[in-house]
Amino acid sequence: MERIVIGLPDIVIEKIVSSHPLIIAVSYTGTPQCPHCGGKHLRIKDTFRRTIKSIPLRGRASQLQIVCHKYLCGNCGRYFNTRLPGVRVWSRSTELLKKSVFQAYNKGCSCKDIAAENNIGLAGVERFYHHMARHKAGHWQNRECPHVLGIDEHRFTRKQGFLTTFCDLEKHRVFDIAKGRSAGELEEFLLRLRGRDKVRVVCIDMNPAYRRLVKEWFPNARIVADRFHVIRLVNHHFSDVCKALEESSLAHGRGRMMRLLLMRPERLKDHQAGAFNALSCGQTGNSGSLRIHA
Repeated sequence: MERIVIGLPDIVIEKIVSSHPLIIAVSYTGTPQCPHCGGKHLRIKDTFRRTIKSIPLRGRASQLQIVCHKYLCGNCGRYFNTRLPGVRVWSRSTELLKKSVFQAYNKGCSCKDIAAENNIGLAGVERFYHHMARHKAGHWQNRECPHVLGIDEHRFTRKQGFLTTFCDLEKHRVFDIAKGRSAGELEEFLLRLRGRDKVRVVCIDMNPAYRRLVKEWFPNARIVADRFHVIRLVNHHFSDVCKALEESSLAHGRGRMMRLLLMRPERLKDHQAGAFNALSCGQTGNSGSLRIHA
């Protein structure tokens, strides 16, 4: 029950010390052990009380009061204080509170509202957010490459140049973003990637430089052309052909044939279908050589 309320394992609620502000007296029921050697032959050398900020309960900021001890390990002879689950050493707030602040800020809540809700200062909101950002970044650096990877570049700014986006196509989300788009600019980033030999498929555009990059850094991956770029290339050639066949009737953009080709066959009106057949027969001399496909 206590874990559901305050979110910490091995913590038991003893009593409510105060309701305004909300202060809860709790106790630790876990088995202490030495963090250096793992020994359990311990002697209590001192006792003190810690006050730890926790997540809000029913809209009110809460604090936990817990009795801790200073231990002497009988195996290695080193001193240490009680280690609490969900609370870092020397920290005066739980990791759940830091995570709550991090999520609230990412959802668009202002620092002032977050500070008022959790009874912390504006500097505390910033410190908690930076702590969680570093924590998340540590997890991202240790991730392995997805088995199905998508690679594409886009211009970031005129001053910064291009960025290369790596996507996890199995989970449909961005995996990472690296500055630059050439093999030399991406070398440092690719060296840090783990599990490159486990990538099975890499989806890229038809840039030959990317094909060489994939063959060098992802040796076991099969290269697949991105459908978007393939269709765009086909449309580009269709447009060139229509311009060549209908040069006289072009005016400010697509000509008549290109517009008819882009329409679905079932949506063509009778005069549009007749016009298309006349254009195709007149230009090719064979009524069956050009057809509109869905």
